[in-house]
Amino acid sequence: QQMRTDTVRLTAQRTTYPSASPGVSPVPQVRHLQLPDYPQPSSPAFVWGNLDGEDCLHSLTMIDHDTVHWVPNIFTVPLGSAGKKFVQETTRLIAAFASSSAEEAVSFLALMVMPLLLLQQPAPRATHRQRLDCLDRRLKLWSEGRF
Repeated sequence: QQMRTDTVRLTAQRTTYPSASPGVSPVPQVRHLQLPDYPQPSSPAFVWGNLDGEDCLHSLTMIDHDTVHWVPNIFTVPLGSAGKKFVQETTRLIAAFASSSAEEAVSFLALMVMPLLLLQQPAPRATHRQRLDCLDRRLKLWSEGRF
């Protein structure tokens, strides 16, 4: 057998540190980075369905803590009116985050949990019609603030 010659070889680079006194291990000098100021998001002063901003933020935070441990079992965004509504809601959340609106405090968090909640498989062998009906029902609940 011949050895392949087109393999990539990685070489480690040595980092040198200033010499230290005998018996003391050298310590790397770290430069502290100054990050630019980040404008704080506006307070959640809005209403999402039946929830005010604080309740919505709390609900989405709790959902995020739960869903982060889920094994994703989602279906693809379907074509048709249900898929179009899903994409419109995704676009609305991105626009709310980008425009510094009142929903900015929850929009990115909502965008992260929305696919896990709305596109979750209704059954192991669900038909396309069942997925569409389930997505329509979940979108209605989502718009009412019933996550």
